[in-house]
Amino acid sequence: MRHRVASAFNEHPLTTPHVVNFADDRGDKTRFIEDVLAYREVKVLAAAPTETPHARLIRRLRNVAVANGWSMQIVEVLAAVLADEGVLTDAEGEWLEATGPDAWGE
Repeated sequence: MRHRVASAFNEHPLTTPHVVNFADDRGDKTRFIEDVLAYREVKVLAAAPTETPHARLIRRLRNVAVANGWSMQIVEVLAAVLADEGVLTDAEGEWLEATGPDAWGE
């Protein structure tokens, strides 16, 4: 018997694209969907500023932070400096300070 898999794809400008796979059967997916929606990254994105003119830069910084094992403190300091220097808006800087690295799966 072959198992088919269905996928849901998330693409948001502030995070890494993410694919969620689940069995393509008649089973109840409610618990699985609730678990995915409980990921820290989903909550973080919901709290993002409405206007993010520097979304590409923020996404890149979050990805680089994960790839290089940066601590939350490093991201906080970087966000504050970039906002203070006008590279990020105040709202973007505050959000990045509070959010930190990309957090899929947490």
